[in-house]
Amino acid sequence: MIEKIAQFIVNRRLLIAILMLAATGFFLYHALQIPIKTFFPDLLPQNHSFVKLIKKHPKFGGTNSVIIGMEVKDGDIFTQKTLQKIIDFSNELYFLPSVDRTKVVSLGVNKVRNAKITSWGISSPSILFPEAPKTKEGIDQLKADVYSNPAYYGNLVSLDAKVALLKLGFFEDKLQPRLVYKELQELKKRFEDDNTKIHIVGEPYLYGVIFSYLPQTAFFFLVTVVAMLLIAFIYTRSFRLILIPLSSACICAVWGLGFMQLMHFNLDPLILVIPLLISATALSHSIQFNWRINEAYAASGNLRESCTTSIKGLFFPGLTGILTDGMGIFLISLIPIPLMNKLGLSMFLWCLTMIPVILIFNPVINLYLPAMKNVKKWRERRRNGFMESILLKKLGNLNCKPKAPWSIACIFFVMALVAFYLNMGLQVGDIQEGTPILQDSSEYNQDVEFMAQRLPGSMNPMLVVVEGKEEGAIKEPELLNLVDQFQAHMAKIPEVTYTLSIVNLVKGINMAFWENNPNYFILPDSARGVYANLHLLTSGGAEPGDYDTYYDFDFKDLNITVSCQNHLPATINKLLTSAEEFISTHKTDKAEFKLAGGRVGVIAAFNESIVVHETSTLVAALLLTGIIASIVFRSFLAGLLLVIPLSLASWFTFAYMATQGIPINLQTLPVSIIAIGIGVDYGVYLLSRIREEFGKKGNLDGAVKEAIGTAGNAIVLTAIIIIAGVVFWNFSDIKFQAEMGLLLSIVTLFHLLGSLLLLPAMVQIIKPQFLMKK
Repeated sequence: MIEKIAQFIVNRRLLIAILMLAATGFFLYHALQIPIKTFFPDLLPQNHSFVKLIKKHPKFGGTNSVIIGMEVKDGDIFTQKTLQKIIDFSNELYFLPSVDRTKVVSLGVNKVRNAKITSWGISSPSILFPEAPKTKEGIDQLKADVYSNPAYYGNLVSLDAKVALLKLGFFEDKLQPRLVYKELQELKKRFEDDNTKIHIVGEPYLYGVIFSYLPQTAFFFLVTVVAMLLIAFIYTRSFRLILIPLSSACICAVWGLGFMQLMHFNLDPLILVIPLLISATALSHSIQFNWRINEAYAASGNLRESCTTSIKGLFFPGLTGILTDGMGIFLISLIPIPLMNKLGLSMFLWCLTMIPVILIFNPVINLYLPAMKNVKKWRERRRNGFMESILLKKLGNLNCKPKAPWSIACIFFVMALVAFYLNMGLQVGDIQEGTPILQDSSEYNQDVEFMAQRLPGSMNPMLVVVEGKEEGAIKEPELLNLVDQFQAHMAKIPEVTYTLSIVNLVKGINMAFWENNPNYFILPDSARGVYANLHLLTSGGAEPGDYDTYYDFDFKDLNITVSCQNHLPATINKLLTSAEEFISTHKTDKAEFKLAGGRVGVIAAFNESIVVHETSTLVAALLLTGIIASIVFRSFLAGLLLVIPLSLASWFTFAYMATQGIPINLQTLPVSIIAIGIGVDYGVYLLSRIREEFGKKGNLDGAVKEAIGTAGNAIVLTAIIIIAGVVFWNFSDIKFQAEMGLLLSIVTLFHLLGSLLLLPAMVQIIKPQFLMKK
């Protein structure tokens, strides 16, 4: 069969070339139209109960919020100039693209009111809107109103009165992070002065910040490609061995991006590192194939024969490597997050493009290019060079010494035990308050740190929805008392800064009737009293939508906001455990407490999705790799031999992540899975060469030495290209790229050691029969 495949490719090369160029032109047309953007619904685990709760009650608060802190350096915010700035800034927020105007909150908006009892009834004038007080008496009254209201003091105004908080939300499906970032930057420049500084945080703004780094990202990718080409040329001293693999990786990229556009997928800036990894895999396969063609041509002097020989020797091993790469990546699509679904499917198809581009088109390209000049001299220089005559030769000899294989296996076993111990410290989710995507020194993370210190809890709300069984349920004193108890229960947690619900407002109205006597900050004891307070609250000048974040229009459901100091995994677990404990011990037939919305709920949903699928996805990727390898090599042992070094490399990499404080999250999980594909290629090509050389020599030691000296050359070259190429990412302002560059270098190094040391050692110890056939 392989003979027919080889002859077909060689004999039908003109037809293949025409079809490949036509297909590349078609996919190029579509690739140029692919949108580079973040689609926010793709980032949420849509099937998680927390996310479903947010979708069910969008008015209570979504996930796409921006928090703005207006800081004064000297004095406090209670000056006519600063207060007017708060009003003017708030007014500008209403006109941002895709903003939900009902979610704009600050001292300077109409809906923020101050309930007062007058001789004719209750009045709820805006606390500051529409203009700042111009007299000292007016400002002093505003201070008194803010300081006496716990919903405002410490929430919309910092405890030292030097920072005013402005919050806004966006419609999820219409959100345009680049426009939001641009508009907010312009507002920041307009309102900042010598005494005023603006701090902006929040996911929609963050993704706009990431978009602003796209030119820098493109620059580092370009530097990476140039560095890889330079290293490849220094190593091979052959333009042919540079340009063909580079062209192959580019064609695969065109096809992959074209597939994405045809499926109406977008290219998310958060996962730009993934296509580079796939391109590195394509580069690896192409280097292996073309290195083999050049070797065969140096031996035979006939280019057609060398292409045929290389196809026979590498087509099925290459197919095995590509299929294992693709199936491992496809498993990413099983993670229940739309971004991962799209990423897994699109990168799977991208991987499959390597089959026609590299296994079929690479020999055709070689046949149409002029034959390599002085190929024998080139081969002789490679044979006598440091890599092949010294390093690889010593590695080959080391694996053939009597006790060396056992020693190598023992060393890797000890390393595995150490890695197992270190892996126990690996964390899931964000382990710092700022975003792990950007450097700690970035302006965004500095703003996050500032807001966490001055307005703790403002960035991390957890929403608990109380769903009544019937309309008017929240008027019942029994239910409101239970909500009050829940708030008191959650407030005991040290990381909770405050809790807020309609209960606070009802109690505030009750206290206002008693001349703001704190002893009467209690709930009415009858449904009529509760309803009367709610009616007074909404009829004293309130506008439609002012209280949408507290309860729904038919008084059936209400929202409880629990603000937290941080969103670290330990804090989230403590919050959820405490809430679940209260809910399980305080049952009521009037309503049901539902967890959990807000930013904390979304992060908790992410963490749970990653915890559930992290191990299972990696194990499934390794199992698939073993199964495919077993089928191709017709031996279960072949799959086991390949999976062991891959498993250890992943284990060692996770151990490094644990020691460096790099968590498993939405960005690192796909990288760790895709990195398996790089390693399996090395092992497949090495085992194939060992089997081929044993068929010629009939001696296992000789076969191992020859395989390491030949296939090992291309393996080392590919590894060096990847390791040295991504070193420049360490200078990126995007922390994720810097960490992934280092992480990719480390996992590639472990794959290299596993392929050239552990795999040959296991072959020498076990002496598998599937390799020892003439």
